[in-house]
Amino acid sequence: MAGKKTAGKKKAAAPKDATNALATIDMRLDGGVFVADFASMLADAKAYVKRFNGLTIASDDDLKAARGLRAEVNKKRTEFNRARLDLCHAYDKPKEAFVGECKKVLAVLDDAIDYIDVKIAERKEAMLEARKQLLADEYAGIAGDLASIIPLGAFIAREPKLAQIQWTPTKACNVLASMVAQAVSEREVIRSSELAFEADADRIYCEKLDLAAALAENKRLVAEQQAREAHIEANRALEVDLQSRADESSALASPHPAPAAPEPAADACFVAPRFTWSFRFVSTRKDAEAIAAFARSLGVESDGIKRESEAVS
Repeated sequence: MAGKKTAGKKKAAAPKDATNALATIDMRLDGGVFVADFASMLADAKAYVKRFNGLTIASDDDLKAARGLRAEVNKKRTEFNRARLDLCHAYDKPKEAFVGECKKVLAVLDDAIDYIDVKIAERKEAMLEARKQLLADEYAGIAGDLASIIPLGAFIAREPKLAQIQWTPTKACNVLASMVAQAVSEREVIRSSELAFEADADRIYCEKLDLAAALAENKRLVAEQQAREAHIEANRALEVDLQSRADESSALASPHPAPAAPEPAADACFVAPRFTWSFRFVSTRKDAEAIAAFARSLGVESDGIKRESEAVS
């Protein structure tokens, strides 16, 4: 600052009467530094409030007096706090102006940084586009028929650094050539392995360029097929077993062929009555299902078998 600035009043002598405490508030700026006689002001404040110790309010007059005392203390507090705020404002005002001027200079520099960042980003984008074009030209020259099966993007996805400028163009092209050769070799492994799902395995390989993933896909599909075949075979065996049990039950129920029923008279209109029957038996569920199947083969109508309870041996 150009010179010393002084704000506020000089500190007065300590009041003799405690009720006049803090009559003078001594705080100021001296050469940009806060100066205050806090020791004296604190002593004055303590002396001032000491007379309120043991305050009692026993009547309406006491209450009125206490409210007056509170207003008096609050007034002193307001004056002291206002002096503090005024001094802080006097200190902050030149600081705010100073910060504002600094920000103008910083803004010029920030604009330059932003402009350079834009140019750097533009150059990076141009380099990335040039790298992609370089890889596309290189791939078309070395891949041959493979280019129509495996897109260049699959190689970049497998090794992202191909399309990044951290690698030199020469290194990127060399790595791409190595990956193409590896892809040709690993696809040959798939073809020569006589896989049950060769086409699916090759499809996964062309998507991911991962031989392990391709073989795992073949293994998964084989497991699914085996599970389906096992399920079909189990159902077929169950049907054969049920039919065999039904045939055995039929043979036990009719050991000899029943005699042929006489031909009814031409004018007979008699129809045999039908009844509802119940038949309780103890068996395994498998045997019960066989009995039910046999009954259906005889044309018996029913609601199906129902288990009542577990038999006690």
